[in-house]
Amino acid sequence: MSWDNNIVSANINRQIQDNSRLKFERKFHLTDRLIKRLGMIHELKEHTKCVNCLEWHDSGQFLASGSDDCNIVLWNPYKRKCVKTIQSGHTGNIFSVKYVKSPSGNCIASGAADAVIRVHDMVASECILNCTCHTNRVKRLATPSNEPNVFMSAAEDGFVLQFDLREKHWCSQICNNVLINLTSHISPSAEVKCISINPVQPHLLAIGANDPYIRLYDRRMISLTQAKHPPSSSISFLMSSFGRAANQQQENDDPSWVPPPSNLPHNCVQYFIAGHLHSKKKPAVTCTYVSFNSKGNELLANLGSEQIYLYDINKVQTLHSYYLPSSTQTTVSSKKTSSTSNKNSTNGTCEYNGKTNGTKNQPTAKTKNGFHRPSNLKYYSVYGVKQLLPPKVQLMKEQANERFDKGDYINAVWLYNKAIVHCPNAAVLHGNRAIALMKRGWDGDVYAALRDCYKALELDKGYFRAHFRMARCLSELKRYKEAHECFEKFKSTFPEEAKDQSCSELEKQIKDCLERLKEREEASTSSKGESPRNLSFNSRLPNLNEKEITWRARAADFKQRFCGHCNTTTDIKEANFFGRDDQYVVAGSDDGNIFIWDRKTTNIVRVLKADEAVVNCLQPHPTDCLLATSGIEKTVKLWAPKPEDGPDSVEPTEVEDINEAASSNQKLMYENQTGELAIYNMGYRFRFDSDNSEYPEELVQCRAIVIAKELYLSKKPTNTSE
Repeated sequence: MSWDNNIVSANINRQIQDNSRLKFERKFHLTDRLIKRLGMIHELKEHTKCVNCLEWHDSGQFLASGSDDCNIVLWNPYKRKCVKTIQSGHTGNIFSVKYVKSPSGNCIASGAADAVIRVHDMVASECILNCTCHTNRVKRLATPSNEPNVFMSAAEDGFVLQFDLREKHWCSQICNNVLINLTSHISPSAEVKCISINPVQPHLLAIGANDPYIRLYDRRMISLTQAKHPPSSSISFLMSSFGRAANQQQENDDPSWVPPPSNLPHNCVQYFIAGHLHSKKKPAVTCTYVSFNSKGNELLANLGSEQIYLYDINKVQTLHSYYLPSSTQTTVSSKKTSSTSNKNSTNGTCEYNGKTNGTKNQPTAKTKNGFHRPSNLKYYSVYGVKQLLPPKVQLMKEQANERFDKGDYINAVWLYNKAIVHCPNAAVLHGNRAIALMKRGWDGDVYAALRDCYKALELDKGYFRAHFRMARCLSELKRYKEAHECFEKFKSTFPEEAKDQSCSELEKQIKDCLERLKEREEASTSSKGESPRNLSFNSRLPNLNEKEITWRARAADFKQRFCGHCNTTTDIKEANFFGRDDQYVVAGSDDGNIFIWDRKTTNIVRVLKADEAVVNCLQPHPTDCLLATSGIEKTVKLWAPKPEDGPDSVEPTEVEDINEAASSNQKLMYENQTGELAIYNMGYRFRFDSDNSEYPEELVQCRAIVIAKELYLSKKPTNTSE
């Protein structure tokens, strides 16, 4: 038995060879079996209101939590009891707590909705720093691993401030310790929502804002500067709370406001964005959380009203548009040969009209497992070289095709994901997953299908179905000019296949859309006497400076995405890597569930009920297989593997129908991108001090979430018919 599969041999080897210790810890810290046994082992009760943030001490011996009750509680997770309660002195919801490395090792910082940052001595129970430099909610704090006494704050005034406890700090209208000022190159309505520091390269700092871009800065190239907060009105702040589009926020900004000079050099930052959001006409997408993996080479971002995206910060991927891989460029003399040879192509079982994914009218050979395998589909092409599909992968593909034929697109995608992990260079798998994604229709699926088509054509230049599906994807993304160019290339390269009825229908659809687009542009030009208005996300922000425009144009695409949860109700929802080797991704959801994804396949492996309303926080223990979560309830829950058998092995929080939970969340998230939940989120921003409020004071800060939960339950699809 190999080292990787034998824990006894691995443990012996670890004792003999010291260099095997880290590998052992990373591999066996969290395994598939442990994930299947994960369950709630205890509830920590001390807070009296919603728990908004959790933070493990580096040693793992203590857990800190911050709440709407304005208290910070320190827990001993092993004794399962409260160690100390610190009255923070905040007058608003605590959104972030962070241990600050200091000579005494006893400091903890907190940021809250009252726009104040406070640093507390945990032993003396006294405040050693009270900073009022921010003018809006402080959402996150971060500490670099190599700099004791230093921490950063991110707030909705658009500022990232840097603090050093060894230096004297005083507050004034002009901030002297500004590291990043988003308002200087975007607009006064820019907000910083989250922040994270790379654990391996602490000079790299990632932030998320009230837009879909993730910004990665190199702090070595940035000097602290002074900045004055831009003028703001209550109307502007109120409008931003409703999640209005960025152009509506901009209209409320003071036109006389002049942005201060930026302290950011051109090459100090790299932007990341999911490609379909780069020009998508939808309400502003907000990043609610960013986190690095343990190796520091990947960045995870949880987007409000969207999915979770993973970015590779070392291998920057360009945004996908219509430009075919060089391997697909064929000469005129080879077009006929290419077209003829592809009639017998081994690259796909999907009909290119998208109506079937099966193997209809193909000669088949029955296998031992009972599935029928087309005799001409045993091979796949990699850069023009035909190779045999491994039997395990072939079986997965056949099962996925069968699911697709039955209309079960969720499980079809699930199986294709697994197959691609085992055989990433099979064009047929990418092509088949593309059509399954288009049929599933979750937010971002069409763009993901476009990426798959591009990959399939990169692997096999003669895969005509992938070329056709690429044109369909571009059309569904409303990128009609690119779709037209792509389809014209398809017709010239594959003239025989282009005679199909589905091809004629797509061509007519693209031409009709182009005509309507041209008419709108002409009408806009004639009515306004100016060039047609570009409705892309970037163009809705007229105050973008040249640096910001350049940075956005160079934005990199995502590597992977994780779907199934719902993130519309709160703007503090987290997503984290789970496992010493980052084997899993975990996130909370508006349906009160914890979602756990396999890191490699991006498939959901478990869903656990963790809150009656919303799960916001999930923080893995630094060394043990232990997970702490919190949400709208007043408790902190601890999760760990349960016994393999016996009465304690049963997990009552298990959600059996994972697909139903994921589908309901995607439907709810799509329906409420512009709707009621953004309005209810207002209650999470403000305290209602009026004596005439119909809600008791203790319910004010969480009432929006309760209402949102009622709305969720009222709209959630049921399994029973009327």
